Amino acid sequence: MVSNMNAEINISNVILETDRLILRTWELKDLDNLLGRELGYVLNKDYWNKGIMKEAISKVVDYCFNTLKLNFLMASYFNHNIASKKVLENLNFKFYKDIIIETGYNNIKEKSTLMLLKNN
Repeated sequence: MVSNMNAEINISNVILETDRLILRTWELKDLDNLLGRELGYVLNKDYWNKGIMKEAISKVVDYCFNTLKLNFLMASYFNHNIASKKVLENLNFKFYKDIIIETGYNNIKEKSTLMLLKNN
């Protein structure tokens, strides 16, 4: 089963308007012995505030929990991105911890929040 966790997940049929939707493995000491992934996403500004990302993430969550049988998903957002925060909260992601993300653009450090969704 561990080899399947490292396999690429094809979610191209979930939604077409996303610029990027990424799943990668995640390891934290307090989540030892659990299988999980980090979810990352970017949406073109032309599609903001249309419910697209909530729909896409909802389908990915369903796939990850019901098909892959993952125990948890993690996702983060820049603190100034209130829309992204609302998407995660609406999908029942819960605050996990405050973090700093170093962006690829001029190595800017952004205050961010890491959210957790457990598969109950």
